[in-house]
Parts: sequence; structure tokens; C-alpha cells
Amino acid sequence: MKTLKNLLSVTYYFIVVSIVLMLLILIPLWFNLIPVFTKAIKEDFDLEYIFKFSFFIELLSVPIFLVMVKKMKLISINFSNKIYFSIENSIYLTQIGYYFIALYFIENILCQYIFPLINNYNNFNWFEDFNPFDLMLSTFYKLIIGLFLLGIGKAFELGLKQQQENELTI
Repeated sequence: MKTLKNLLSVTYYFIVVSIVLMLLILIPLWFNLIPVFTKAIKEDFDLEYIFKFSFFIELLSVPIFLVMVKKMKLISINFSNKIYFSIENSIYLTQIGYYFIALYFIENILCQYIFPLINNYNNFNWFEDFNPFDLMLSTFYKLIIGLFLLGIGKAFELGLKQQQENELTI
């Protein structure tokens, strides 16, 4: 359990450092704080996409993932302290399940299918570009994991209630 807790800590801090570095690059570009830097980057890269609304929606998945890893770390801390069936763990698992489902809708439904339809980038064609098998097979795992974690969170909650009833009966 200690290894899992350490891996989650490393992942958490890696994501935090990545977010900070990403923002250190994006904020000067968004607000043109360093005109020489912005001009040099615009010459080498097409930056039109980072100013679109869909890019900001995609950025929402980063803090959601960060919070999800933090909740996983809290669960592993509780498990290492031999606190298995608690209302806290049930809430954390349920929240992680909702986060997985939110990530699924943001990354796989909104960004891949809804925004291209609304913004009509690259002449999006539903008959050629929409592949329901790809949507179900390669990206459906986030939705399934989210629903599975919701079920486990509910099972933890019911197990805790059952444990409390057994303690009151004896």
C-alpha cells in the first residue's frame, strides 16, 4: 500500500508541475505579455486553436484528473491506516466515479464530436468522421470504470451501514 501511495504522490506532483509549466507558457501567449516570445512561437506554430473555446473546455480535464488522483491518494492513506469501510472512502470512490464519467464526456464526447460539429473545423462530416465503434471500443473504458467505481462506492456505503447495524444488534 505504501508503494501505491508513493506512486499516487509522484503522479500528483508531476501533474501539478506540468500544469504550472503549461500555464507559464500559455499565459504569456494568451495575453501577449512577451511580444517577442509570442511572435517567435506564432512563426513556428499554428496557435489559433489555443484561443478557441474548446481548448479551454479541454483544459478542464486537467484539474479534474488532478483532483481524482488526490482522492485516490486519500483512499490509499485510509487503506494503509486499515480504515476500509468508512463513509469517507465511500464518498471518495463515488466522487472518483463521477470524475471518470466527466472526463469521458469532456474528452470523448464534447471534444471529439460536439465541438467539431459546432465549430465545423476541418469540414467535419458525420458520415465519414463519426465512428461509433471507435467511440465505444477505445474510449468507453472511462465510462465503464466510472460506473464501476460508483457501484463500489455504493457497496462501501451499504457495507458500512450493515456493519453499523450488526454492531447495534450485538
